[in-house]
Amino acid sequence: MSKRGIFYDLNESYYKYETLGVTYVFSSKLYLNKFKDEYRAHRTTTLKKMRLPNNIDFEVNEEFNIMCDMNLYLSIEKRGFLLHYRGVDYICQDNLRFVLQTKIELSLKK
Repeated sequence: MSKRGIFYDLNESYYKYETLGVTYVFSSKLYLNKFKDEYRAHRTTTLKKMRLPNNIDFEVNEEFNIMCDMNLYLSIEKRGFLLHYRGVDYICQDNLRFVLQTKIELSLKK
């Protein structure tokens, strides 16, 4: 963890939030709080953006809300992603080279 409380390796982060059976892992408290503050409104906004004709009855189910939440998570978290869903970890750390470099530099400073 950096001096500012940022985790560059999401596997080490304790900034987590669970909703609808999906656990989202964040690299910083700022990103975690942003997600917590926005995810409910994001679901509503996404549904409104779909602009379904009035005669179509659209029932929002859990999968739709999970899709909305994942969309928001991917737009907020900039240091890769890590989420747990139904016992499976989904991870992508585009900044893996940066993570390794940071760990090496930290170990050299000790």
